[in-house]
Amino acid sequence: MIKIKKINIFIILIILLMNSNLLLNGQMFRIIMPQPQLDVDIYSYNKIFIKWDEINIEKKKFEFIIRIIRITGINEEIISESNIADKIYIDEDLEQGIQYSYKAHFIYQGEKISDNSETIKISLPVTEYSFYVAGHVYGVPGVNSDGVYHPFKNKFDYINYHPYIEFGVFTGDIVITSNIYNWDKIDIDLELLNKPVYFSYGNHDYTDPSLLISRYGPTYKSFIYNNDLFLILNSEIGPHNIKGDQLNFIKNELGSANNFRNIFVFVHRLIWISENTKYKILEKKINSTVGYDFNSNFWNEIEPLFHGLKAQVYFFAGDLGVSWALPAFYDHYDNICFIASGMGGNPEENFLIVNVTNEDLIIEMISLQDIQFKFSSIKDYNLKNISKIKLAEPIFLEEHELID
Repeated sequence: MIKIKKINIFIILIILLMNSNLLLNGQMFRIIMPQPQLDVDIYSYNKIFIKWDEINIEKKKFEFIIRIIRITGINEEIISESNIADKIYIDEDLEQGIQYSYKAHFIYQGEKISDNSETIKISLPVTEYSFYVAGHVYGVPGVNSDGVYHPFKNKFDYINYHPYIEFGVFTGDIVITSNIYNWDKIDIDLELLNKPVYFSYGNHDYTDPSLLISRYGPTYKSFIYNNDLFLILNSEIGPHNIKGDQLNFIKNELGSANNFRNIFVFVHRLIWISENTKYKILEKKINSTVGYDFNSNFWNEIEPLFHGLKAQVYFFAGDLGVSWALPAFYDHYDNICFIASGMGGNPEENFLIVNVTNEDLIIEMISLQDIQFKFSSIKDYNLKNISKIKLAEPIFLEEHELID
């Protein structure tokens, strides 16, 4: 009889464990645990994003805790423990090159009752250098910011004191109207930055090419930094098409493409939007369609120059960020990545910081309004998710372009 009782108790315990039922203080709770796996994303040079599947708890008296552990040799030190019942991520300032582990567990009345069965260990990659990318920096359509858009200008100290930023790139629509007064105001504002800035011009900037050339030199250029190639292009000469001398310039620069680790290309327009491609859906989600050629030479002449190279290729565009446009976009295939962001009235208006590490890029979206973005990473602002982003009614009128 004793053996039978022991076996029965053992069977009951197994059933309870299999069904995740816990008997605590005389009450039975059923917990549907998430999959024993945490998804970790590094989204800054010193921060991580941790998420997991949605948790369903019939009795809401449990806390769900995420614990950050620093591992140094054989020593472990708890450096953070947070109740994340109301959010699906946390971030901490972490050191590069130090291994951390992440573990989730349930707490009931201060006592740990269940662990995620898998602990993820990860070390932040070492940042080699960073640069920032800012699109549509004159700001809100129809409003002359009298220099750099003020919410972005308020982030200059953040840029100046960033430990890794070496330079920046403005991806077009830098001034509302291209004249001496507006460019003087831009130059005065840029004196507040302790980093050099490169310009990839937009349609608002390129109405007087001779003025730009006299002030800033050629409207497309290149440079090499840390074995990475940077191409600052002009998508307005076509417009939207990149042909003639500029196309020959690109071909010449790519003559030694296999010597580079990364190739960064900067334009104003989202030049990859084209008829008969999956990107056509973006047509009504950009700042303006005026001047776009959706049958441009991008896919038959430009993209083949980069596709299949040994280097990773990143196209950055800046024609986003107004109230009726997306705040950001990301897509990646093979060795090519398309990235866009901007500012100008969208609640999620932003600029990007690109951290080049010894492993991969870490691309941060920096909010100008200090709000939490809808998605945690720019990678989530993709073709699959853009329908989930609520936008204002689009304005794509010639009159609007004349006004702003």
